[in-house]
Amino acid sequence: MPLPKGFREWLAKESEAWSGDGVISAEQRDRILGRYPAEEGSSGRMAFVLRAFGVLLFGAAVMLVVGHNWDSLTRGERLATVVAGVALLQGVGLWYTFNARRTGSVLGHLAGCLMFGAGIALVGQTYHMDAHSPDAVLAWCLGTLPFALVLESALLHMATVALAATWILMEVGDHAGATKPDLSWLRLIFLLLLLPSAAAAYRSRSPVIAGAVAWAMGAYWFTYVGRGAAISGFALPLALAALHPAGSPNARGFRFIGALGVTVITLYVGMLSRSGSWGLGLLDDPVMLTLTLLAVGWALRTGYKDGDASRTWPAFIALGTLALGLGRESGLRSDFIVVLTKATANLLTLATAVWLIRTGLAEGRLRPYVYGSLVFLAWLTARYVDIAADFGMLGTAGFFAVIGVILFALARFWRTQREGSVTAAETAWNPVWLETAFSAVTARTRQVVLLCAVLQAGGLLWMAWHHGRPAETGQRFLLPCRALDPRDLMRGEYVILGYDFSNPGADDIGRLNKEWAELNGQEQRGSMREPYWNLPDDTEIYLPLAVDGKGVASAGQPTLKRPASGPYLRGYAGSRRFGLIRSGIEAFYIKEGTGREWEKLRDQGQLLAEIGVLPDGRAGLVGLRKADASLMEQVPLVRLEQHFFTGPAGWPLVHVIKTKQEFDRLLSPARVMGPPPRLPDFTKEAVVVVTEPETNRDVKVEFTSAVRFGRSIALRYRTNIGEETSHKSRPFAAIIVGRGDATEVSVRMEGEERALLRLPLR
Repeated sequence: MPLPKGFREWLAKESEAWSGDGVISAEQRDRILGRYPAEEGSSGRMAFVLRAFGVLLFGAAVMLVVGHNWDSLTRGERLATVVAGVALLQGVGLWYTFNARRTGSVLGHLAGCLMFGAGIALVGQTYHMDAHSPDAVLAWCLGTLPFALVLESALLHMATVALAATWILMEVGDHAGATKPDLSWLRLIFLLLLLPSAAAAYRSRSPVIAGAVAWAMGAYWFTYVGRGAAISGFALPLALAALHPAGSPNARGFRFIGALGVTVITLYVGMLSRSGSWGLGLLDDPVMLTLTLLAVGWALRTGYKDGDASRTWPAFIALGTLALGLGRESGLRSDFIVVLTKATANLLTLATAVWLIRTGLAEGRLRPYVYGSLVFLAWLTARYVDIAADFGMLGTAGFFAVIGVILFALARFWRTQREGSVTAAETAWNPVWLETAFSAVTARTRQVVLLCAVLQAGGLLWMAWHHGRPAETGQRFLLPCRALDPRDLMRGEYVILGYDFSNPGADDIGRLNKEWAELNGQEQRGSMREPYWNLPDDTEIYLPLAVDGKGVASAGQPTLKRPASGPYLRGYAGSRRFGLIRSGIEAFYIKEGTGREWEKLRDQGQLLAEIGVLPDGRAGLVGLRKADASLMEQVPLVRLEQHFFTGPAGWPLVHVIKTKQEFDRLLSPARVMGPPPRLPDFTKEAVVVVTEPETNRDVKVEFTSAVRFGRSIALRYRTNIGEETSHKSRPFAAIIVGRGDATEVSVRMEGEERALLRLPLR
C-alpha cells in the first residue's frame, strides 16, 4: 500500500530507530518498508490524473458510438453488447492486476465500473424497467465498492462516495411528492455506504478519501428539506472533526462541512425576527443523534486527557448545537425559552468563528482563518438584517465601514500574530479485526477482483432475465395510457405512462385505507370517502384485469387481497412521481427525437400500451401503439339548454359537475318560453361546463365532439368571436355526458393538441 512521501520518510526514520533499539530486526524493517512503498511524485500523480480523464473520455466515446447504433440492435444484441463491454474493460483491468501493474489495474477497473453503470441504464432502457433511477445508482455504487476496497484506490473510493451522495439526493427528489415520507432507512443506508470508505481512509492515512466522505455528508442535509431538520445531521461532521488532533489533514473536510452546517443552523435559529425555531428536532433521527453524542463524548474525554483545546472547542460547539433542538422536544415556548435559545445560537456562531480563526493560527493555514472571518462577517450581516428597519442610510454606511475595518484588522492580525505551524501525522486506525479483514481480502486481490467482475456481468444478465420475463412470456393486454414526461437523465428519452388506476379516486382510497386497517388490526381513521392516503409506501396492491368487447383491458377496484382467480396486476403504493399506484410499467424508452410524436398521441387520447402479465401479477411493457379508430366510440352530444353560468369568473375554466348541489350552485335556469330543458340524471350522468372570461363581444362557445376511449371521454370545443355588443356577458357551453364506467374527462379546444384539463368523473 503506497504511503505519502512524508509518512514514508517518517516510517523509515522511526523503523531505523526501532531496529537500533532492538525492537525489530533489520530484516523485519526491510519487510515493513517493502510493504509500504512511497507514492509516486507530483509528476506521477499528474500523469495518473491525466490517464484517469483519458479513461473517462474514452468511456464516453464508446457509449456515444453504442448509443448511435442502439436502435438498430435487437434486444439480444443490445444485451450482448453491454455484457461484452463490461467483460472487456474489466478484463483489461484484470490483466494489469495479474501482472501487478497498479496504475493500469485501477484505471482498467475504473473503466469497467463506469461501463457497469452504463450497462445498468442500457438494460433498463432495453427492457423498459420502472424509471426509478435511484435504484440504478445504488446498484452502481454497490458494484464499484468492492473494487475500491480490494485495490485500496483513493480514486475508486471517491467514485463510490460520489455515487452514494448522488443516490441519496436522487431519493430525496423522488420522495418530494410523498404524503408521509419516512427517509430514516434511506439515511441509514447512506451512512453504511460511506462507512467502508471512511474505514479505508483512516487505515491508509488518506486525507483525500476522508475529505470525500466529509463532503458527501453535506448531501445528508437535503434529506430534511421541507420536512423539518434533525439538528444532529448538521452537528455530526463537527463532532467528527473534534476527534482529530490539531494539524490532522483528515480533519479538514469534516471541519469545513461541520462548521458550515453549524453556522447555517445557528444563524437560522438566532434570527431575531423569528418567533421560534421549533422546526429543528433533536429526536427525529435517533441513529444520527447517537453517533453525534458518542463522537462528542469521546472528543471531550480525549481532549481533556491530552489538554488539547482543538478537540474540546468543536465538541462543545456541536453539543451546544444539539441543545438548540431541546426547545421543540420539551414543548416549552415561553418568551424566556425563545430568548435563551436565540442567545445560545448567537454565542455558538461566534464560538465557531473564534475556533476557526484560532485553528488557522495554530496550524499556520490561511483557509481556516478565512473561514472563521467569514463566519463572523456572516453573523454581523445576519444580525444587521434583523435590525435594518431601525437604521437609515447613514447607519448602513457605518455598518459597512465597520465590516471593512474588521477585515483589515483580521488581515493584519494574521500577519503579525500567526503561530508556528502545527502538523500532526495522522495515526492509522488499525484495530486487529479490521486489519485481519483487509488482509484476508487484499491477499486474494486477483480472485476477489475476478469474482466482482463476474458478478457485475452476471447482475446485468439477471436484470435482463428477471425484468424481461413478463413481456416475453406473460399474457398480453392492451391498456389505455397517458404519457407524462419525455426524458430521463440516466437512460435517455422515454415517456412516463399513467393509467386509469394510477391515481385512484376518493372511494378507492377510502376502501384501501379500510382494508389496511382491518388487515393490520388498526382502527380505521376517517370516513370511507376520506381522500387521504394512509398506506405506507411499497404496500402491495392488486388490480383485477377485465377485457371489453373491443379487446381493451381495464383494471377493476384496487384491493390489498390477492385475487383468487383471473388475471391481475400487482402494484405498489407510493405517493412519489408516478401516482399513488405503480406497477413497474410506467416507463417506456423510445428512439431519440420521437418523444413529440408520442406526446401528440397522448394529447389526442389515442395512446395504447401493450403489456405482458405473469400469473403472479408482475407486468412488463411490450410496446406502445396508436389506438385504432375501431376502438373509439362516439358519444352523443346532449347540450344543456336554458341555463346560464353563475360560478366564479376568470380565465377559461372547465367544471365537471357531478352532484345536484354543484349544479344548483354553478348554474341557474333561464326564464324562457317553451318546453322545459332536459336535466341530467346525476346517478349516471355528469355536466361538463367550459367558460370564457367576461367580454363585450358576441362570443359563441360550443362543443363539437365527444369520443370515448377506454375509461376516458375526450371532449372538443370551439369559440367564435363576433362583433362588439352594448353589454358584457359570460360566454359558456355545457354538455351532459353519460358516465358509465368512465373515470375521467379531458377537454381541449379545436386546433390545440394539448388538453386544457383532465378531470375525474367520479
